[in-house]
Amino acid sequence: MKRYILITCIITAFACAACHSTKKVRETTVAKQQFDIKLNDTLQNKLNTGIDFTANGQNPASWNLDMDFDKYFLFTTADGISMSLYATSVRKINDQSQFNLLTKIGDMIITIDSINCPNSNFETQTHWVQVSLAGKIYTGCGKYLYDPQLNNTWVLESIKDIEQQKNMFTKGLPEIKFDIQKGTVTGRDGCNNFGGNITIEGNRIRFNNMYQTKIYCKNNNDAFEKMIKENISGKLASYYFKEGKLYLYLIDDSMLIFKKK
Repeated sequence: MKRYILITCIITAFACAACHSTKKVRETTVAKQQFDIKLNDTLQNKLNTGIDFTANGQNPASWNLDMDFDKYFLFTTADGISMSLYATSVRKINDQSQFNLLTKIGDMIITIDSINCPNSNFETQTHWVQVSLAGKIYTGCGKYLYDPQLNNTWVLESIKDIEQQKNMFTKGLPEIKFDIQKGTVTGRDGCNNFGGNITIEGNRIRFNNMYQTKIYCKNNNDAFEKMIKENISGKLASYYFKEGKLYLYLIDDSMLIFKKK
């Protein structure tokens, strides 16, 4: 009997050590990911002032572009152009985002391509940018800004101010995981899994059409599953953080609140 108890204790000790080791590896991995995606001070300051996208280049002259999608676009060049313009809505053309503006010196077309930009001075997630204005085409590289806190796994806490409980879902509370480096979102809705590609645009997340598995779960709360299908997949959502929690503001003016896992 004593021998049995001793063996059980040894097995338990190994299991606890393995569990602790796994948790430590996960925490180390998350910490490294957070470090890798951290914005430098210049970009963080721009994000803090509301800038969602920033770009610059050297052709045909040195230029800089800062875009606050809700308020204004600021474009300056070394060859004498400096203008602040009211923001305009985006047009999606295949894999490009295009903005058309009217300025005092002619039509201005800003094109952000989804392809990565070669020889960029930004660390990650760069895009080829072209600004057409006054007979000139300025080319360079740009970057969508983001809050690095987003890069984590989040557990659903409430839907439309209604607190969600674990026993309301077949497989526990829904979770959502954002991977900024890969540009993906994955998770489970309390029963089924979901996932897809995303683009983080400042304080907004543009969700591509997402997949959802179709396993039947008895007595599962399908509120979050419907949110994914109707209000998130293929849609644009705003996000912000408050007291360590993630708030997702959806197109129907509803709010999802998550806590960090």
